[in-house]
Amino acid sequence: MRAKEKIKVLFFIGSYGTGGKERQLAELIKGLPSEHYEIHMFVKSDGAHYLDDIKEKLTSFYSLDRARFGRKAFRNIIQHINKVNPHIIHSWADTTSFYAAFARSFVKNKYILIDGSIRMAPLRLNYLSLISFQRKIINAFSDIVVANSKAGLKSFHVPARKSHCIYNGFDFKRLSYLKDPGLVKSELGIETKHVVGMVARFDHEKDWPTYISAAEMMLESRHDVTFLAVGGGADINKFMDQVSSKYKNRFIFTGERNDVESIVNVFDIGILASYSEGISNSIIEYMALAKPVITSGSGGITELVVQNETGYIFPVGNKEALYQFIIMLLDDKPLRMSMGESAKKRINEVFSFEKMVLAYNQLYQSVACAE
Repeated sequence: MRAKEKIKVLFFIGSYGTGGKERQLAELIKGLPSEHYEIHMFVKSDGAHYLDDIKEKLTSFYSLDRARFGRKAFRNIIQHINKVNPHIIHSWADTTSFYAAFARSFVKNKYILIDGSIRMAPLRLNYLSLISFQRKIINAFSDIVVANSKAGLKSFHVPARKSHCIYNGFDFKRLSYLKDPGLVKSELGIETKHVVGMVARFDHEKDWPTYISAAEMMLESRHDVTFLAVGGGADINKFMDQVSSKYKNRFIFTGERNDVESIVNVFDIGILASYSEGISNSIIEYMALAKPVITSGSGGITELVVQNETGYIFPVGNKEALYQFIIMLLDDKPLRMSMGESAKKRINEVFSFEKMVLAYNQLYQSVACAE
């Protein structure tokens, strides 16, 4: 590319829903300087409220407006790449990375392919699975693979020469619009002294049964705490049915919300029970709001949470350990406050929005100039 030419980045993503990956992409797009980048976006389907925040930064936006990819979608992808003629394609989903890799043989011009689909860090990967096969293709044909945790790069066996770890970043400006905590509690029907919450999708990757079991153990003997379950997903009704009817008024399912930070702000403790994580946006939000964290010790969690300093890490599925850590923090306010302040400091120093944008900016500049 010519020295003063803007770098054309085409972002690929699947369904542009309301998850952490989509939020991180929106934050990145908002942070990239317009004087240096021409930003394009291609999605399988859209509809998330994050789009309203970024459309003014986009030179072009194209949605397939369909539920799944197919041969026709592949033709659309090739046509769009030829139209945009990007220097860089940055894919944020494994399927779009797979398509972008094969599209290279059918488009007019060369581009750098950055795969950014690794957001988890499974402890075991079935080598005979479709995911494993797809991952091998992506690792082979991508120029760069960016994950949000070192554990993720290791789990998916990304070659060292292609590996880049860029942590998720939190923009503290988001906290300027927090709702009054009293109003939030009133809206949700919270009347207890303490609030414990978990923010996550309702799907097979999140360990809701352990959270629910530990909560019921607590609610059986204490009446001063309300547990919140914040998020949406296909399995929400299944997990709602798992909560005993006698605890319904102190175990509240909020559904999908667009004011998550305001809800987290009323937590005394932030929980994430999960089977596998990269760098969790939920935990970053807890910590940025100075909440101590209790989380399963899987994937990239140990890169984010410092044991006994910003919170506690418990073995996956161990409801007794989760229960004991909750009691310890609820009964020790100075400890909660100290851990919460340490957590906020860690986000400021290691997981800030500015650090994330700077890292991606440096990556884009280096690969584009090397073309």
